[in-house]
Amino acid sequence: MSWLNKLERIAAPIAVPGIIRYVAFLSSAAFIVGLAMPGTQALMPLEPAAVFAGEWWRLLTFAFMPSSYSLFWIFALMFLFYMGDSLERVMGATRLTLFYLLGWLATVVATFLFGGIGTPVFLNLAILLAFATYFPDSQISIYFIFPVKVKWVALVSLAIALVVARGLSGYATLALCLGNYLLFFGFDLVKAFHTTQQIAKRRHEFREKARPDEDTLHHCKVCQRTEKSDPDLEFRVSADGEEYCTEHLPSRVSGV
Repeated sequence: MSWLNKLERIAAPIAVPGIIRYVAFLSSAAFIVGLAMPGTQALMPLEPAAVFAGEWWRLLTFAFMPSSYSLFWIFALMFLFYMGDSLERVMGATRLTLFYLLGWLATVVATFLFGGIGTPVFLNLAILLAFATYFPDSQISIYFIFPVKVKWVALVSLAIALVVARGLSGYATLALCLGNYLLFFGFDLVKAFHTTQQIAKRRHEFREKARPDEDTLHHCKVCQRTEKSDPDLEFRVSADGEEYCTEHLPSRVSGV
């Protein structure tokens, strides 16, 4: 989209090549510090009241806080690293930086507008959705056993987010936090959906035209016309037992 290209040119000076790598590195550092000093875990989430009280660092640290301190989070971090590299190859460093920073800003604004505690859950969900948009058939292994396509992981994650959000403020927060995804991919998704609908419509029309008229009473063996396709035709049954229109009727007729 032209306006997105213009925005990308404006944002070029702030591009950070490998931005998701830095996010993954800082998240791993937060993971280690949180395990070593559990008291620091409570200092990372974005809490508006705490920010107004002077804990301004929460505006940044919430983006790097681990969602858990289990072994699973390490693998999730590795997947985030992989998604970041893949997205940067197709989007470029500038566009990916813009995508991430808009997601961060949206999370901050949503938290201050609608309350609650800001975490990177929706921010990382936007990255997952972007990755699934570009690479829908890529597979990941759940617990190293079950291969699942990324598009299904993204859809299930989005469904869980919708269930967890609940309430007007929750849905508003989710919509705002995923605003960067809608901004970057919404137009293409609508266009793709419209194209899919048109293709399905054409296929249906083709099948309808190709389908024989099974509900007709008369059917000419030669020209295939029926009383529905040409109401003015008259039909006769020939001596061979087949039905013909009067234009293609053989010389001997057995009846009407």
